[in-house]
Amino acid sequence: MEDKLRRQARNLFFKILGLSDKVIESMIITALRNVKPEHIKEAVEKDIDAFDYLFFNHFSKYTSHPHFSGLLRIAFRKYWHLVEKYLCNVQNLYLVLTYGRPEIKKILDTPKGRRWLNKVAESAYKKLYRWVWE
Repeated sequence: MEDKLRRQARNLFFKILGLSDKVIESMIITALRNVKPEHIKEAVEKDIDAFDYLFFNHFSKYTSHPHFSGLLRIAFRKYWHLVEKYLCNVQNLYLVLTYGRPEIKKILDTPKGRRWLNKVAESAYKKLYRWVWE
């Protein structure tokens, strides 16, 4: 079973590394646009760091798996410039989250919403950077 999992991880890894920047960016955008308005509202109201929940809890089966985590780190390194495009430029992150989604725009177009988005982007960048590069 472990060899099969290792083979699957390796095959997935090579598929990911062969994807174009455009495809990876599309995947990032799709993931961001799948965040539900009610989750953003709750996170803003309760000042929750959504990155911890999503990356280290929701995806923990991958981020903490002995075969997948190393491969994920390599893939993140290859596409790091795309991570930076959204986490280092909060306006890009805001535009993706709010495009055609007035309910999220209403939440984020408040002083509290803007502070939360800036804080989460900075926190996510620092945490992801440490996880990927250290």
